[in-house]
Amino acid sequence: LPTVHLGQRDGAELLAWLRQAGASARARIGPTEAASIPERADILASFSSRGPVGTGLPKPNLSAPGVGIFAAAGTGSGAATLSGTSMAAPHVSGAALLLKAERPGLSVDALESLLQLSALPTLRMPDTVTPAGLLDGGAGRLRVDVALTGNLFQPLANSVWGSAANLSAAERQRSLNLPSIHSEACVGTCSFERRVRALSAGSWRAVTNLPAGVTLEVNPAEFTLAANAEQPLSITARIDDPGKYGLLIGGSLRLEPLPGSSASVLA
Repeated sequence: LPTVHLGQRDGAELLAWLRQAGASARARIGPTEAASIPERADILASFSSRGPVGTGLPKPNLSAPGVGIFAAAGTGSGAATLSGTSMAAPHVSGAALLLKAERPGLSVDALESLLQLSALPTLRMPDTVTPAGLLDGGAGRLRVDVALTGNLFQPLANSVWGSAANLSAAERQRSLNLPSIHSEACVGTCSFERRVRALSAGSWRAVTNLPAGVTLEVNPAEFTLAANAEQPLSITARIDDPGKYGLLIGGSLRLEPLPGSSASVLA
């Protein structure tokens, strides 16, 4: 955008100079310099909504920039710097629009699934140190550039939601084809059923990452799909360490392309 942003101190100095120089004031914008400050990125706001919710389903779904966002406001050329869901939501809806524009054949469930499966799951809590979990930041930070290359998603028809209202929380967690795995009452073992559909042909393998004392088995562990074909996945979580009963345990399941496959990575 053809704009320049100044801090309060620099802005005050510029205004003072303009008042003194008057109509003869002339200025030049020098070379720009990009600054990368990774330690200030991907940190959840203290006011960010957390899960769980009463339905038993994990919330939030994913995270997006929502702190100190400079945006249009009011009427005409009005603008404001705002924070909150009203800033994060437009990032997500805009990302969905870009994804739909690039790939117009995608259905709503494909858009939602691709955005969540491609999110960056390395958010940190407001203390800037503690990793954020599924019930803190959802799948992670939005990455529309990665979603654009995704070729595997989890289909979920709108009609399913009506029947899901009559299911128990445990059954929703087990059988709804959501891009997340969550259980509030897993003692010993618990199982989940998921299904993926390929937008283009490819081969994938399941790769899990969990803390010691917990295992996650995926059947089949490897699979190959033609375009538009589907693959059911049976997933079993097992807590081998009784000391972990009653604790909130996080981990990850990634579907990585097999060597020689052009498929994308989904988590």
